[in-house]
Amino acid sequence: MAHLRVSTVIDLLQYSNKKTENKEKPDKIPFMIAQNTRFLITGGRGLIGTELHKQLPKLGCEVRIFDIADRSGDVRDFKQLQDALDGIDAVVHLAAISRPCVAQDNPTLAIQTNVGGTRNLCEAVSLSPKPPVVLFGSSREVYGNTPSGKQTTESDPLRPGNVYALTKMEGERLVTKLRQRSNTAILRFSNVYGGINDHSDRVIPLFAKQALAGETLRVFGKDNGFDFVHVEDCARAIIATLDIMLEHPLIKTKPGFSIDPCHVTTGCFTRLIDLAKLICQITGVKENIETLPAQGVGATQFVGNPASIKRQTGWQAKIPIEEGLSRYIAQLKTN
Repeated sequence: MAHLRVSTVIDLLQYSNKKTENKEKPDKIPFMIAQNTRFLITGGRGLIGTELHKQLPKLGCEVRIFDIADRSGDVRDFKQLQDALDGIDAVVHLAAISRPCVAQDNPTLAIQTNVGGTRNLCEAVSLSPKPPVVLFGSSREVYGNTPSGKQTTESDPLRPGNVYALTKMEGERLVTKLRQRSNTAILRFSNVYGGINDHSDRVIPLFAKQALAGETLRVFGKDNGFDFVHVEDCARAIIATLDIMLEHPLIKTKPGFSIDPCHVTTGCFTRLIDLAKLICQITGVKENIETLPAQGVGATQFVGNPASIKRQTGWQAKIPIEEGLSRYIAQLKTN
């Protein structure tokens, strides 16, 4: 966090606490983002960006999408980014080569997009006459493989084990440096799921479609497991963080304030073998599961402690894995 007076920090904490008091339920966050606040979402056609694009207009916000998928923008093009920032109050930077396996096979493209694109954004923001708030979407991959069964905290060492993780760690460094000109936040996402537009070869879409088709579910690494977070919860985490960044009276005119890096996690560890069994149960099919040795370049285990984001923004995940999977499978059946 940037250096603030002790009285300012106390006021900030008191304000944050007020926002999470007097709620009907602990997961009800009374968002205060002003109507007509203008957002730019890079990577806005991806899994998280699509859900965020659904939720922000419900708060009366304006959203501009910047994504190579629909040719609305390429983060590797500095001029395109600079033009897209015109009139923007906040940027949610999600654009990336987001699959570790793809980044590993295409390291130059990953570096150009994930590092070069983030550098372009930071430079464009720093040159803006009124720099917008910047929220950077990072990843649990920055920790590498973590101890089995132990909740990782944000203070644990970063040990990136693949190209994608390295690019995300460098992106965090660039956004942290941007604090000199803008207010910033870094969120480290875990395994996000729940959108119908998700990559078909990611574990939950793959298991669900295999189960519905009566195929064998192949689990690579019987003890592998992760902290699975529903995409609606992830979008809420972004909004809760931006709510603090945009609306806190102490920081509206104080460049350099930042939300410390936070996990967007449930704190719950789900083994892949248990995930496969649960999906079979929800789809109503007989278990047909094969376990195989672990493979791939990504980390094999992770569960993140969610206390920091709850303390700083009031957010906590509210969709348990059983409910999230049931929703997702119901969507698959109707599409």
